[in-house]
Amino acid sequence: MSLTLTLFVPGQLRSRLNGSGSRAHWSRILAESARWRTATTAAWLLADKPTWTGPGAIRFTAYVGRLWDDDNLAAALKAIRDTSVRRICGTDDGPRCGHRFVYKQEVRPPTERGVLVTIEPLA
Repeated sequence: MSLTLTLFVPGQLRSRLNGSGSRAHWSRILAESARWRTATTAAWLLADKPTWTGPGAIRFTAYVGRLWDDDNLAAALKAIRDTSVRRICGTDDGPRCGHRFVYKQEVRPPTERGVLVTIEPLA
């Protein structure tokens, strides 16, 4: 039997590297990150504070309006990754954490935008 933990964080991702995001004032970027940290924490609380012990394969599936370059995707997901790993796993996401991170994306309508965080045992 394989255990899988999922957490959905609703919201519209914005690129931090291209377009207006890259020219935004640092305070706007900071505020956007704070909104995603708050949304991720709220999703975690609403899901009854799920936890994960030990290393895991952590997948971030972004539901977007159009496909992004992978470097833009990783940058946009930074606050969600930091917060979800801290809340769910009780660790950081540094190189010694033991987790493997994977980024995916799917085109979805505006009503389904957000990020699905999935954690599974490492294979």
